[in-house]
Amino acid sequence: MQTQASRRWPASAIVVAVVLSLLLAIAGTASVFGFVNAGRLREENRTLQERVTATESRIEDLEAALAAAEGQGTETDSFGGLGDLLGGLLSGGENGDLGALDDLLGGLLGETGNLDDLFGDLGGGLDMQSIGQCLTTPPGAFTIGEASLHEQVDDIAAAVEELRDLRFQGEIDPVFVTPEEMSERVRALATEDYPPAVAELETRLWVALRMLPEGFDLLDEQLDLLEGAVAGYYDPDSQELVVASLAGEEPLGAADQVTLAHELIHALTDSRLGFPDSLDDPAADPERARAIQALIEGDATLGMQQFSMGAIDLFDQFGMMLDPRFAASQQDLADFPYLLSNSLQLPYFEGMSFACALHADGGWDRVDEAYDDPPTTTVEILFPELYFAGWEPAEPLNGGDPGTDWTLLDDIGTGGAIGFGAVDLLYLFSAPGDDTHAALADARERTRAWGGGLAKVWSRGEETAVLLSLVDGNTGDHRLCDSLSAWELSAFGADEANVIIDCREDNVLVAIAPDQATATDVLG
Repeated sequence: MQTQASRRWPASAIVVAVVLSLLLAIAGTASVFGFVNAGRLREENRTLQERVTATESRIEDLEAALAAAEGQGTETDSFGGLGDLLGGLLSGGENGDLGALDDLLGGLLGETGNLDDLFGDLGGGLDMQSIGQCLTTPPGAFTIGEASLHEQVDDIAAAVEELRDLRFQGEIDPVFVTPEEMSERVRALATEDYPPAVAELETRLWVALRMLPEGFDLLDEQLDLLEGAVAGYYDPDSQELVVASLAGEEPLGAADQVTLAHELIHALTDSRLGFPDSLDDPAADPERARAIQALIEGDATLGMQQFSMGAIDLFDQFGMMLDPRFAASQQDLADFPYLLSNSLQLPYFEGMSFACALHADGGWDRVDEAYDDPPTTTVEILFPELYFAGWEPAEPLNGGDPGTDWTLLDDIGTGGAIGFGAVDLLYLFSAPGDDTHAALADARERTRAWGGGLAKVWSRGEETAVLLSLVDGNTGDHRLCDSLSAWELSAFGADEANVIIDCREDNVLVAIAPDQATATDVLG
């Protein structure tokens, strides 16, 4: 996971951490898809069927362990029907047909349902057919030794160098810690690097927009989620690479190998290409920071995926999704507001799609070039064709001011204004009032109209006033005025008088305040 000032996820020190449930979901499902596309499924069929039979008792043990950890007894259907589902899958696999894979994943994911439910609206850009075309590593391309942890580190580092066509400049010395120690490290790093002023601004903004409940403690809630979610991180300040492993000093299993590969890619690209300077700037605009975040994480996630395809056999791809840590971490994500869980997904899913578009345009060299000319808006991440076209956002209107008794929160951004991007609109449209059942139709496509945006937040004691100023770029089939009007009705209801939407040709201003007069002043 990556973080940034005004960031949903605090601490630039864990700017390149990887979240366990997302890693396993991507590494398992996309690599399985890659195996199918590569025509390897029939070749693997006999071995897989033998190993499925041999592992039935192990699956039962994993189910019991997971159920006990969740305090639900020993009856669970989290991984139920694996043998039958695999049998159905193995009877398919022709011409890229996934056969019963959707049913298999539904069984593995339990109550989270299918891939659409897991990835959510932010995963809407994760076109598995397109991603499959980026999985160019032949299965079996990398051999990772099993004799010792040291041997594995060397083998994985060599594999990462080969697939990214870059070379480490110094010795690779990752640190392996227990999951408990990882939680302690993450909490310490995040607490250190998340200024209270940033937490206050973000909390007030998203509570006013009805994406977080009143009284929500954004900092503590984020720390609680991060504690159990992070599987590894790379600290660009100290160049320390840390991976949580259940194996201790023993050789790594498949999931921990993939985690290590992900973080090694971060270390490699940082040493050879350099991360943009704004990642270290606590006053950096969050919109630019999240776009850069998606580039960096998308690079590592796509590279991780190519490593997984070339180093981890098909059976172990399924095995990663049987890891009890996966189901536990996925449940943790489901327990938090939509904004938090989906902000966490953005750099992985959308970033990987963006990196794949770069890779399709010119291989890893094209990805490398993007570090010198990174995207500056999340609309470019959601719609890479805008990045390729050299698209630039327009300047939004500044709006008004609620009065001298109000304080503009200006610790980040420029002049008290921070970027409000396409992905922010995607959060609003996908879960108005933090309710996914109220999502606007074509939520993702509606964000294509974003042509620029800013947010301002004022405080007066416990009261908050907010201005959103957006530019309609007149792209796509939806107009921002219509979309934001539909969002207001869904999130606030028809009788909310303290929310005003003012459409001025290509400019759309949204004011939220304790009373209508103040909201009018905010519009200017």
